[in-house]
Amino acid sequence: MTILAKTKGKRGEIYVYEAIGDGWFGGITAKSFADTLATLKDVTALDIYINSPGGGVFDGIAIYNQIRRWDRGERIVHIDGIAASIASVIAMAGDEIRIAANGQVMIHEPWGMSYGTADDMRKSAESLDGVHETILDTYVSRTKGDRKELDKLMRAETWMLADEAVRRGFATSKTEEKTPEMEPAAMAAT
Repeated sequence: MTILAKTKGKRGEIYVYEAIGDGWFGGITAKSFADTLATLKDVTALDIYINSPGGGVFDGIAIYNQIRRWDRGERIVHIDGIAASIASVIAMAGDEIRIAANGQVMIHEPWGMSYGTADDMRKSAESLDGVHETILDTYVSRTKGDRKELDKLMRAETWMLADEAVRRGFATSKTEEKTPEMEPAAMAAT
């Protein structure tokens, strides 16, 4: 999968506009993100634009960590549409998290599929419990929210509109939709 990246002066832009992970998810992998980030050699600020339904948890955690390690300047996340599931964790990596007025964040418990014996399934459940705690730690650290409340929100699968995302600390600000200004001649042609 190709990730769109470009530079504007000293600012780098990366667009996470697909599912996260490989295989079944068929989207942006941690490796493809790292390769893209490496192309932005001379930038001193990074804008990460997100519109993703989520996907593979470990690719998402690795992408989050890559963004957190990038230390050449500010890291601003822009939630353009949806930051759902593991994409909401990626969003937590920004120094600032700006959500569009019509954007959303969705958090939930991790899930997976398992086959095999009862012991195999118990191991899978224990693994999911560990992933849940890892994700919850990230949310608590970033939002400064109450751990028990955030745990309840994850277990309930919570969808947050922009204002709620800001209020709960999943975004630092809401950006208003902007209507492009049109020249009088252009308005007559519409």
